Amino acid sequence: MNAAEIKAMLASRALDVCKLLLSNGIEKGGEWICGDVNNNAGSSLKVRLKGPKAGLWADFAANKQGDIIGLWMECKGHDFVSALREIKGWLGIEDRGDRKFARPFATERKFVRPTLDKVTPMESGGAVFDYLTKERCIPAAVLRAYEVGQMNHGSHGATCVFPAHEPTGKAVDLIKFLAVERDNDGKKRAWSTADSRDHLIGWKTVQPNDREICITEGEIDAFTVASWGTRALSIPRGVKAFDWIEHDYEALERFERILICTDMDSEGNACAEQIAQRLGRTRCYRVTLPMKDANEGLMHFDMGREQWQAAVAEARTLDPDTLRSIGDFAADAWEALHPTSERAIGTEPPIAMPWRCRHGEVTLWSGINGHGKSQLLMQFALHDASQGQNVCVASLEMPGAKIAAQLVRMTMGKMPAKTEEQPTQQALQWLAQHFWMIDRVGVMPWRELLPIMEYAAKRYGCTRFVIDSLVRCGIGEEDYDQQKEFVGALTTFAGKFGHVHIVAHPRKGQDEAQVPGKMDVRGSGTLADLVHNGFTVWRNKDKEQRLQMVNPNDIQTRFALDKAKDGQLTVWKQREGGEEPIRGLWLHKPSQQFLDSPEYKPRIYFPAK
Repeated sequence: MNAAEIKAMLASRALDVCKLLLSNGIEKGGEWICGDVNNNAGSSLKVRLKGPKAGLWADFAANKQGDIIGLWMECKGHDFVSALREIKGWLGIEDRGDRKFARPFATERKFVRPTLDKVTPMESGGAVFDYLTKERCIPAAVLRAYEVGQMNHGSHGATCVFPAHEPTGKAVDLIKFLAVERDNDGKKRAWSTADSRDHLIGWKTVQPNDREICITEGEIDAFTVASWGTRALSIPRGVKAFDWIEHDYEALERFERILICTDMDSEGNACAEQIAQRLGRTRCYRVTLPMKDANEGLMHFDMGREQWQAAVAEARTLDPDTLRSIGDFAADAWEALHPTSERAIGTEPPIAMPWRCRHGEVTLWSGINGHGKSQLLMQFALHDASQGQNVCVASLEMPGAKIAAQLVRMTMGKMPAKTEEQPTQQALQWLAQHFWMIDRVGVMPWRELLPIMEYAAKRYGCTRFVIDSLVRCGIGEEDYDQQKEFVGALTTFAGKFGHVHIVAHPRKGQDEAQVPGKMDVRGSGTLADLVHNGFTVWRNKDKEQRLQMVNPNDIQTRFALDKAKDGQLTVWKQREGGEEPIRGLWLHKPSQQFLDSPEYKPRIYFPAK
């Protein structure tokens, strides 16, 4: 939970806060009145208790004012970070961290902390100093605050050294280098230390009472913004690398307001969108400049503190407007008619059929127990992972180790032999890049589950979510209102973060020969109504029984039975396009993959061919 959310929660309990901090005061006319922040009797300090201004306070005698967190800081004598930690404890907010996540596929990645033996402090009058202060116009005091260093690289010559400290500022976890001289094509020569843990550059400058931060695309832009009086951090490895969000997520939660000042181009805008989505749209504000970036404004357009503050005042959240003219949807309407973006097109399934796994949709999977719905669903998830999607799995009916073993077989396209431990471990390492497990077997109430899925989306970039199954989400079979509310919440969640798959069992039929349909899903009829897609997986047990009974010498009958399908995937609902295909399935037992035909071979996802 970030600082803005904590402040809102604290403000909703303004009266309780005042009784705790200012017990010598009184409630009068929607305000709490006291002498001062030291809890002396009097009337010069007033705190608003209700409405949109709840928690705002002013001490007219001391000429002080602020919000509810500022009041806590003044009364307790704490800095912002310490106050936030204490407030979270008082509100009963637990720091989640990685406690509920398990990565059963691989050991924790090991990072290498860089050495600084060849790095020296920046020298006045040296090539690095002159480049940054004269050519890039950065004040020397700012460079020293960021602990910018220098080194002489064998082939690149004089090189700027930008250290990325971990959030406490105590240790350097990554170093970025920038050669003073460009290459023969005029391009920058920049690189960073390998196998390092990514952090935003500039944590060393952050102070305990900072409540606002600016994130820039490059470190020199961060220095520029800092010279204008705004605390700034820089993305360490460009606009397409987001590992720093995972590593700095908790440290960034303290900020109420995050300014995003990536470059004013398509890549910078895409990066800003990704940051806002993962760090929280309500506190992220896009700063728009009339030039490419902050340092260009400083060097070529004489931009200074006043112009910067004006741009910050005009910064807007990246949330969509609530009410829009239909004309605003012209481009989106054309995209819907002829989709080109990955979100609109979706990812292809492992079974050839007219359906795509699209962003913003919920798919309900049904089928009789033991008919393979969970198995086929994991095959769909693996196929999405092979297309670059990250998957969060809440398999509340099966331990993570069994899921991992099943995925290994599907990934390798076979049952690995005892002599194949090394390639198996390599396959697990590949899986570990794309799969996160919610480590719980048993009942997990859905109101507890969804925040963890949201955390996985924001921190680890997960876009595909598997819930197996509805019966384990703490909802009674006859509690139709809860079922409706849950699926509605899943639909909202999918609209924000990706695609949700949920397993729901069917009502018990007369026998297993009949394929369950839309009307057979157990629970409220609204389950099938609210989801975007509905699948049923059916197993051909008649084939299995006949194979067991056929004479081993009757090769012709056995051959004919082998050609018969092992199961069937029925799409009984598809809101996008309306097609409802039915596909036969043939199980390849060594790989646990379902195939489109008995003549097909299983896919090998790793090693890629």
